[in-house]
Amino acid sequence: MRNLKSFAGLAAIFVVLAGCGSGSGLSTPQPAPPPAFPDPPAIGAQIDRQGRAAITTALIQPLGPQVMGADNSRKDDYSVAGRADWDQFFEEIRTAIAIYDGLDANCGSQILAGAGVDLEDFDTPARYNALAGALTDDRLYLRADSGACSQYFAVELAATGLIPALEGDCGGRTPLYDTIDVSYTALSNDLSIPVTDGIDRDDNPNHSIDLFPFLAPVVE
Repeated sequence: MRNLKSFAGLAAIFVVLAGCGSGSGLSTPQPAPPPAFPDPPAIGAQIDRQGRAAITTALIQPLGPQVMGADNSRKDDYSVAGRADWDQFFEEIRTAIAIYDGLDANCGSQILAGAGVDLEDFDTPARYNALAGALTDDRLYLRADSGACSQYFAVELAATGLIPALEGDCGGRTPLYDTIDVSYTALSNDLSIPVTDGIDRDDNPNHSIDLFPFLAPVVE
């Protein structure tokens, strides 16, 4: 009788637990909800842009004050300008590249000088229209379908017919290009006479062009 009573008592407890919705009487841990990801930050006002090397420095307000604290507002205007406003810098860039064209004492030797211009207009500011237009469109052009990368400005030089052999080169701007030297050479002549800024190599030449972020290991 005692065993039957004990069994009956256990059965009663089981019924009470089941009535409370506990099922088998064992609680199952529920997984924690995934953390809520914060909203992406709002994009603020543009303060700079990644374009071609030396354009802002060499062609925007080139004869203006360059000392710390001086007024470089025109360069700031260029840096924050959206694509719809780039054309407003065309005249300024055209004037500046005319100055660089005279560095070799041979005006008209600059790349694209006179391209698309009638002979009677060659000695006018119009002979710089082609290069000024290309540089005003200050974006890095590259061929994403190409694995051959050997020359800064390669896409532009091939597209304009200046160096057709570069057709297929990815262009762009790898860490291995001496972009400043190429820019100064293009501004001063037809690329036949190298112009340098005096810095011919990186302190660490082991940058990668295959692995992001394309930088060499830190040298301690």
